[in-house]
Amino acid sequence: VLKHSLVYRVEHVFLINRNSGLLIAHVTADNATSEDPQLISSMLSAIQDFVKDSFNEKEQGGLDTIRFGELRLWSEVGPLATLVAVIRGNPPEGLHEIFRDVLLRIHDQSSEALEQFDGDTSQLFGVEAQLQTCVELKQEDTNQGFPWLVVALVALILILGGAWFFLSWQTGQRWQAYVSRLVAEPGIIVAEQNISGGQFYIAGLRDPLAADPQALLSGTEVDPARVHAQWQFYESLEPQFVLKRLTASLVPPESVRLSVVNDRIVAEGEATGTWIDQARAAARRLSAGGPEFDISKVRDVSPEARAAERWQAYVSRLAAEPGIIVAEQNIRDGQFYISGLRDPLAADPQSLLSGTEVDPALVHSQWQFYQSLEPEFVLKR
Repeated sequence: VLKHSLVYRVEHVFLINRNSGLLIAHVTADNATSEDPQLISSMLSAIQDFVKDSFNEKEQGGLDTIRFGELRLWSEVGPLATLVAVIRGNPPEGLHEIFRDVLLRIHDQSSEALEQFDGDTSQLFGVEAQLQTCVELKQEDTNQGFPWLVVALVALILILGGAWFFLSWQTGQRWQAYVSRLVAEPGIIVAEQNISGGQFYIAGLRDPLAADPQALLSGTEVDPARVHAQWQFYESLEPQFVLKRLTASLVPPESVRLSVVNDRIVAEGEATGTWIDQARAAARRLSAGGPEFDISKVRDVSPEARAAERWQAYVSRLAAEPGIIVAEQNIRDGQFYISGLRDPLAADPQSLLSGTEVDPALVHSQWQFYQSLEPEFVLKR
């Protein structure tokens, strides 16, 4: 009833810090609809900033009047604080002078406290009393009206808050999807990530052979210009990266294939002894905790190795012959040496060289005769 029986009435008065936008004080008329003063204060500051930013307003003043239905927001700007009054009805222009006088008195009495204001109102004595004189201003009339402005303000706050929440949530989801993709990439370790002031920050370790984090932004709808990344290079011990580095350093011949088998690097094929020696040295240099480098399946095809294989086949044949005992054998300076015991009735070691491709001229043998106790030789004797 009181709302609909006034020409005008001052229902709310806010005192807001100009620099920080923090609410300093708020008073409300009796029976006036009361919303969260901090929320309304933040919304008013946001509207002021929006107008300045959108229209490139450089002056030190501010938005002085907003009207919605029967509600008006009058703003008086001081050096350190802004006084905002919510008025229902049609106020006279003379109210501006009253609000300016109140704001001037507050600055005179509490200028130091206003300048140093950080949210603590304990030093601002008498401010609410000064503001209270404003909400006592009213003029009765029989005209009636509906509080459209309050409804509109609440609706605007809900719409802006909902839109801000949705956009923030959507942006956060896109960023987290990108971070999850990086975490799943081999050779990339995400140590830290956050969102601050609309900017995205991420830091960690990256193997030079791993995927480029910047390229992975494609398709995520995250603005690359807002991403600030700090990556330190390291050498990953994951098998695929160890394989790439071994391939680049060893340059295996076409007859050798390197692959990952059960988290091991396996080399298969044929190569010269020189390359095999290089591969063995590389295997010894691999970092502890990384995959093993197995070159046991690489066959040495150098002439020396082939000759050694033929010699070992000959020695094995001798060892299997009845009446022959191989005591010692080796290869030295391209020559083959063998010594042992031989029953005179046993096969001739020299004749067994036939078909082995071992050059008899390179073979030096020393056999001591003995009598074998194998039945066939005892029978012959």
